Amino acid sequence: MVVVGLLSSLALTALPAYRTYQQRAYGSQAIAIGKRLYEAEIIHYLENDQFYPVDSSKTIFIPPGVSPTAVTQQVLQEIKDNLDISIPLSRHLFYQINTGDANADQWCQIRIWGPFSLFKTGRNDLNYSISKDGKITVF
Repeated sequence: MVVVGLLSSLALTALPAYRTYQQRAYGSQAIAIGKRLYEAEIIHYLENDQFYPVDSSKTIFIPPGVSPTAVTQQVLQEIKDNLDISIPLSRHLFYQINTGDANADQWCQIRIWGPFSLFKTGRNDLNYSISKDGKITVF
């Protein structure tokens, strides 16, 4: 009985720490994918003089899921064809890519977020903004 009590108390203290480390792993994944995305966007801009997606009214959105829907598969394939990278479909991460042309200043914004805290600071999202002159802002 004492052993069962000790094991249960250890499990109760270890489970929150496990969840925290698991969430931080998703944060690391978000950083790695975000970096790959903004580098691919810069290369696309240098080759085509515009960010992807070319149509600034179009927002690329990839929801989390275990098995991709037909729409998600099409979006992932378009990203692969245009940016030459593969985005792994995550069970917990959302992806969004926007472009714009405000006053002839082209820009691209990449946002990756989850339904829980991804970083020690408590933030659940990661945002990159890229200007046509190559300035990258992370917020």
